[in-house]
Amino acid sequence: MATAAASFAASRTHSRAWSAALLVMDSVFITIGAVVAERIHVLPVPVLVATALASLASLAIAGTYRRSFSGSMRDEWYAIGAALAIITIPMLLLTFVVPALWYSRTAFGTFAGIAFLGIAATRSVAHRARVPRRLALVGVPERIDLALMHLRPRRDDSLLRLPVANIESTFQSKSLPPWMQGALAWGATRIIVTEALPPDQLLTLMESAAK
Repeated sequence: MATAAASFAASRTHSRAWSAALLVMDSVFITIGAVVAERIHVLPVPVLVATALASLASLAIAGTYRRSFSGSMRDEWYAIGAALAIITIPMLLLTFVVPALWYSRTAFGTFAGIAFLGIAATRSVAHRARVPRRLALVGVPERIDLALMHLRPRRDDSLLRLPVANIESTFQSKSLPPWMQGALAWGATRIIVTEALPPDQLLTLMESAAK
């Protein structure tokens, strides 16, 4: 039996100091990736510098320095991977066009791999050390208990139980349901709903959780 019918990850805004720390850590691994790539195959310095700066810019545009998708590290990895792919894939395609870069594919691939693994690893460690989870569980009390048995919360987790006997009745008005408002006001990083939700309300709830 499924213990959760829906789960929403709420994002958290980074402070300026934390954004600067992330930028420094990302720069370190991007630099390491560029140096290793240059060792594999000699690349023009302007190409390496442009690739590194473009990678940092792509990570910034993806919002990874402004906001943490703290409800799920998997979402953070997706954002990092997509940002690096936007830069690396065109560079790999360029190797098929520019003869001077013909043998640089392995170097570009190594650069992207090191950058992704390094950035993802540091974000994972920082995320776990910095962001204690705040889990809000919504639904019938018996299902909430069952969900907790499967979740096995950590000692530093904060839990908020929001018992709701009939969750569909909470969508009568146009505003967010009271349990959603309560979970967001409490600062939940993840909202776990043990009951089936109306399909037409899912998008609205997900957008509210992401704000």
